[in-house]
Amino acid sequence: IDSKHKHRGPDVSKKYVSDHAYLVHDRLSINDLSSKGDQPIISANGTVLVHNGEIYNKDTINKNLKNKPQFQGNSDSESALHLYEEIGKDAISKLDGVFFLALLDKKNILVARDPFGVKPGYYGQDSHGNLYFSSEVKSIAEYCKEIKEFPPGHIYTNEEGFVKYYEPKWAKSTSTLVPEPKKIHDLLVNAVHKRLMSDVEIGGFLSGGLDSSLICGIAAKKIKERGGVFRTFSVGIGDDSEDHRYAEMVAKHIGSEHLKVNFSAMEAIKLLPKVIAHLETYDLTTIRSGIPLFILSEFVTQKFGLKVVLCGEGADEALGGYLYFKNAKSSLDFHMECVERLFNLHTCDVLRVDKSTMASSLEGRVPFLDLDFIEYTMSIDPEYKMHRKSKENQYGIEKEVLRSAFDNDLIPTEVLWRQKEQFSDGVGHSWIDSLTDYANTQIHDDEFDSREELYPHNTPRNKEEFLYRKIYTQRFDEYKTKSISKPWVPKWQDSKDPSGRHCQNYNLTTS
Repeated sequence: IDSKHKHRGPDVSKKYVSDHAYLVHDRLSINDLSSKGDQPIISANGTVLVHNGEIYNKDTINKNLKNKPQFQGNSDSESALHLYEEIGKDAISKLDGVFFLALLDKKNILVARDPFGVKPGYYGQDSHGNLYFSSEVKSIAEYCKEIKEFPPGHIYTNEEGFVKYYEPKWAKSTSTLVPEPKKIHDLLVNAVHKRLMSDVEIGGFLSGGLDSSLICGIAAKKIKERGGVFRTFSVGIGDDSEDHRYAEMVAKHIGSEHLKVNFSAMEAIKLLPKVIAHLETYDLTTIRSGIPLFILSEFVTQKFGLKVVLCGEGADEALGGYLYFKNAKSSLDFHMECVERLFNLHTCDVLRVDKSTMASSLEGRVPFLDLDFIEYTMSIDPEYKMHRKSKENQYGIEKEVLRSAFDNDLIPTEVLWRQKEQFSDGVGHSWIDSLTDYANTQIHDDEFDSREELYPHNTPRNKEEFLYRKIYTQRFDEYKTKSISKPWVPKWQDSKDPSGRHCQNYNLTTS
């Protein structure tokens, strides 16, 4: 078996073969750049590990290991291996980070994925009963009868099958916790600082929205204290991009070295087949935003050789930041939609971040999905998270608890109170319009009329969705992968288009 996703790890490729398993790993060297950080890692006891991701609490793990093992190198992956050898499968719930990993312990296999699926994972079975696991569909598609997504927050063992290890209390009920601005502030700062763990340079994707601006502001301040320079990047369609204008404003304020990357609609549209092949989904909003992110990622790796960037995904799910949340009928409805969106991030936003960046061998890190930050913000009484009127916005501002926690000149006030602008809109309103117009020229009416017959599962609702589905099925077996793509439809608004522009609360004035 040869890997078909070497773009995820072009630095070193290695294999381990036994009578019971075949492990392949493609490494993107970020922590411990020496060969001692290469994988598969084999311990003195013969346990084998392959891991995609980062374990941010590796120093704490190493300090508390009672067996005091002999480390081969200084990688975070090896910390996970030794913790497993000491306490078994309970080690997975002790990992603070993102991961899709496999451990081979004699004849026993353990595979695990992080709680929100920040790192992708898939599995399938061949006609002989052999099991396959991979970070991308394309590596195992030819061998498996059907491919399913490995569920986030789960462990698989050959003894027990799939077992859920991440079950937070907030997933089933609300709380009466009153938010403390300082607590929110400190938790996010700590989340960003954790994700500066790297032996290579780290940059930031800066859209000029609230979330990415806070992340980049915190990172720039810390890196400046270390004597370094923080690079930030925005992407857009020239003068049509709101993101460019706000990103430059933030970059000047936080002192980052900023670069704008421009693209044309037709240049980007030509990338549709390539990007859909990398994203491995036909979800509308993932593709709309995935293409600009793909373009940006390719630029920063080719121009600057970056391997790690910070991104702002996750805040809107934990704090109810999308505009349609304003229409929630009750605080319970608001909270449960946050829960649903968080546990479906692996099908859209974090999938887009991982695969659009990793297509160019770039790792995207998402501080807002830090477990400590999520545990606190999801335990807040949802009444405080609902879009309430304020002195800044008489219609009700989203994520007020987050904005108030950073009312300290970290980022410009205009950006701190800027209305939510989804990434695919912020790069330029003409971007989505161009995609829609292009799809209408490519899909004829008679072809679209046959959509239910052609695609009875997740039937496309418009020609743009039909086009993406058509391109997807040219690359992937529709039957084998039918359970993977899960289109996102926003609630509590008339339009089913996921663009924020279609929400009735979009761009309301504060006067």
